[in-house]
Amino acid sequence: MKKVEINLETKNGDIELLQNHNTLFQIQKVYDSQIDVGEELIWKSKVNPKKYRNLLNKTFNKIFPDPSIIDRMIIGNYSKPEETFKRPLAKYTQDIAKQLKIIK
Repeated sequence: MKKVEINLETKNGDIELLQNHNTLFQIQKVYDSQIDVGEELIWKSKVNPKKYRNLLNKTFNKIFPDPSIIDRMIIGNYSKPEETFKRPLAKYTQDIAKQLKIIK
C-alpha cells in the first residue's frame, strides 16, 4: 500500500498566506499527526460507492430524514460546513471527504 500524504494547498494561489497560516497554526503538523484519519477516508471512499449511499438513504429515510446524517456516519464526522466547529478535525475530514467525492 502507498504511503498517504495530506498536504496544505491554497485555493486562490496565495502561497505566502498559506505559509503564514501554517507557521502560525502548525496546520501541517496537525495533518501529519492525523494521517490515519485520511487513510480511513480513502478506504471509506472505496467501500461506500454512490449506489450504497443511495440504498442507505432509501432504506433509512424514515429514521434519518436528513441525508447529511448518512454522510456523517460514513465519514465519521460532521459533513456540513456550518457544523465544522462541533467536533475536532471536522474541517479536515470534510475537506478530504470532498476531495474523495464521498460528500459534496
